[in-house]
Amino acid sequence: MRRSIQIAVAAAAAFAFLTIPANSQRPPFSRWSQFWGTWLHRVQRGPGQSMPALMTFQVDGTVTGAPGSMFGAVPSATTRFGPIHGVWQRTGWKSVAGTSLFVIYDTNGVLTGFRRSRCSLEFSDDFNNYQGTEFMEDLSCPSPLGCPDPFDAAANWTPVSNMPATGFQVSGTRLELVPAGPLKP
Repeated sequence: MRRSIQIAVAAAAAFAFLTIPANSQRPPFSRWSQFWGTWLHRVQRGPGQSMPALMTFQVDGTVTGAPGSMFGAVPSATTRFGPIHGVWQRTGWKSVAGTSLFVIYDTNGVLTGFRRSRCSLEFSDDFNNYQGTEFMEDLSCPSPLGCPDPFDAAANWTPVSNMPATGFQVSGTRLELVPAGPLKP
């Protein structure tokens, strides 16, 4: 009986050690195979044109983010974007695929549609950077109160303008802890 209890406690401790995610504040070498964290995500929209977003990949397979165009990327922008919400899953040892969805508004704050983004990302050996491809599609709403269901298989998604047939190239860099202290002169 005593031996059974010892085996059960050892098995529970081993299970906890193997399944609890690594603390993101440990040194970089502990990030082995760790996709989750906060990233500066960059979408190459053309030569010398990079659109940033802040993305957080949670260990449960969900994604949240804030696109750089959330409040209008440039003064002449005719659209604004809501926060990014999505999912990701591992596709290989150092790769993931993700799908995200966010709402599109005009400059007056009126809902005009949805944007869907589908990515495939390949991480560096230290899991602090990634490179990949992103495909973006829009689904227009005929009126703010008459938007189509973005999950309907028959929804009419159209590729965003000026997207190459091979998608946009993307990259990401992991946010690192910067210790508190006085500012450098």
